[in-house]
Amino acid sequence: MDPFVHVDKGAVLKNKLPGLRDCLVTLKAGSLHNEILKSIKRSQNTIFNFECKVALTSVHPSLFLECALSEEEKSALDKDQLEKLRLNPHEGVKTKFLFKFVRLCDAFHEKVLVFSQFHAPLQLIIDQLNSAFKLTEGKEVLVMSGEDPPKVKQSVIHSFNDENCQTKVLLASTKACSEGISLVGASRVVLLDVVWNPSVERQAISRAYRIGQKRMVYTYHLLAEGTTEEEKYGKQAEKDRF
Repeated sequence: MDPFVHVDKGAVLKNKLPGLRDCLVTLKAGSLHNEILKSIKRSQNTIFNFECKVALTSVHPSLFLECALSEEEKSALDKDQLEKLRLNPHEGVKTKFLFKFVRLCDAFHEKVLVFSQFHAPLQLIIDQLNSAFKLTEGKEVLVMSGEDPPKVKQSVIHSFNDENCQTKVLLASTKACSEGISLVGASRVVLLDVVWNPSVERQAISRAYRIGQKRMVYTYHLLAEGTTEEEKYGKQAEKDRF
C-alpha cells in the first residue's frame, strides 16, 4: 500500500508543534451533588435518557432539572433548592473545577476552550461566569454552537484567535467544531463530558492542537467519580487503542 496510501500518525505535528499533554481528571462530588447522581437509576430510564442525565448532572446538580424526569424522580427532588443553587459554581463538581481553572489560566494569559455535547451546561457556565466574574457573552466569553451560520462561526474564530482580544473562554458544542476549524488561540482544552466515539474527542482537541499553535496544548477530560462516566471513558480508551 505504501506507494498509494500515505498514513501519518501524528509525526508531522510532533515535529512542528510545541507538544500535547493529555490529562484525566476524576472529581469527587459533594454530598448533595453525589446524592442526586446516585438517585439516577439505569433501570428506570432508556439508555439514552440515563446517559444524558448522568452527563448533565455530573456537571452541576441544577442541570438535573433540564432532563426528562420520571414522576418518581420529580417527587424525590427539591426543585426550589436546585434552582437556588444554579448560579453557584461551587455546588457542581465540574463547574467548581472549571471556575478555579479559568482563574488560574487567566493569570498566565492562557485562553480556555471548553467542549460539551449538550447546550444546557454551556448556557449554565455562561450565566455563572457572568454572575461570579462579570464576564459577558460576546466579549470575555464566546460561544459556538451547531446552529450558528458560517459567518457567525468565522467571526467567533477570528475573535478568539486574536491575541489582542479580551476573550478568556470559548464554550463550544463538540458537534459544531468540525474539521477545518482552527482555535489555536486556546492552549487549554476542557472536555466536560464523555462521548462513546474517541474520534469525536480527537477532533475537538485538534481544534487547538494544529498548525499555527504556539504553546504547549493541555487537554483535561473531566469525570465524576463513582458514576458510569468512568466506565464509559474506559471503553472509549479501549476503542481508541484499536
